[in-house]
Amino acid sequence: MRTQVKPGCPILILERDLREMKLKKTKITRRTVDALEVENDTVFWDSELSEFGVRVYPTGSRFYVVQTRANGKAGKRVTVGWHG
Repeated sequence: MRTQVKPGCPILILERDLREMKLKKTKITRRTVDALEVENDTVFWDSELSEFGVRVYPTGSRFYVVQTRANGKAGKRVTVGWHG
């Protein structure tokens, strides 16, 4: 999976392989989200606000998501809105 960022946009992406899953964390700002381009749909998690992220699709669509958890169990991802 390759992620491209437009020149001039400061962004820090940390990658860690967890069985074919990419975990990417960055500070989510309007400028950062506008600059993200992906080849496959990818979720970027906010480095400051736990369980909050933005899902980016190859078509250019961007949606904000929240990962919910209850009693330590794996939760589900809820879309809270779109970017733009």
